Amino acid sequence: MRLIRSPFSAAAVLVVPAGLSLSLGVYASERGSLSLDGIARYGVSADQVTSITQFSDVQPTDWAYQALSNLIERYGCVAGYPNGTYRGSRAMTRYEAAALLNACLDRITEVTDELKRLMAEFEKELAVLKGRVDGLEAKVGELEATQFSTTTKLSGLATFVVGANTFSGSAINRGANTANRNSTYSPTFVLPNATTFNYDVQLTFDTSFTGRDLLRTNLRAGNFRSSVFGGEPHALGLSELEIAFEEDAGPNIVGIDKLFYQFPVGQFTFTLGGRVGQEDMLALWPSVYPADTILNVMTVNGAPAAYSKNLGAGAGAWWQQGGFSISANYVASNGQSGNP
Repeated sequence: MRLIRSPFSAAAVLVVPAGLSLSLGVYASERGSLSLDGIARYGVSADQVTSITQFSDVQPTDWAYQALSNLIERYGCVAGYPNGTYRGSRAMTRYEAAALLNACLDRITEVTDELKRLMAEFEKELAVLKGRVDGLEAKVGELEATQFSTTTKLSGLATFVVGANTFSGSAINRGANTANRNSTYSPTFVLPNATTFNYDVQLTFDTSFTGRDLLRTNLRAGNFRSSVFGGEPHALGLSELEIAFEEDAGPNIVGIDKLFYQFPVGQFTFTLGGRVGQEDMLALWPSVYPADTILNVMTVNGAPAAYSKNLGAGAGAWWQQGGFSISANYVASNGQSGNP
């Protein structure tokens, strides 16, 4: 005889095939358990198994202990005999397997119904969150579509200078506001000692192909030529600023200020470019003044042509080991010009 019962039903079906003796039938139920053991009948139990410790015959040393514990604690679809045993070594009939599977499926259905109820309750909040997520995805897609490069870093610098200057000395003609210069072609030039407001803007693209090399492209524009800080007064060498830049083509014109490539070979670093600064090829900054002073007044490092910021076509190499360094480079400021 076998007893079949749905886990959530109080009804039971008793099937006794002709010619068969009474046998044991076991089923699992969330609300209670009922089994037949010989001719003895146990009452319905209202206690659902919530912990594996409720089974007296299941030990932590059993090979399926963890699996059974997970089924009870996570899914709650395991029940045993009314006497508190599980009898894990007993063979299970197809009816019992169907009852156990049905119990688990019912639990999943309960969870699904609960989720549906929660989704209906928080429908407005979920709609708001979905809209925000969609907006973020659109912004991320736009950023990915417009990203500059995975190997190139773009940095910018804008410098503004407001100032004026006065000149004195035997070479200065205050009445004409001019200064004498030791030059056959242009013996005098006008002193720009009025107050000026100038700018210098730089965009630097640093590209690396291997992670150790550097391809630098610097775009620059300014309007310092007729100010006291750039252009003609450079002949005096008194008020020159490194940031006082203006293209040879004129003010407010963007040009390529630097373009060079650096790469390591062993312990040496080589640099070459059609427009490179001498200071870009030095292993050690040769001045007690830092390279990033506010207005870069001291970064010409003393006398002109001695570690100056000479700029043009050039190449160089440096070697560093510990506290020692050696640099060798050549810069031709008129390297773009040719005369047979």
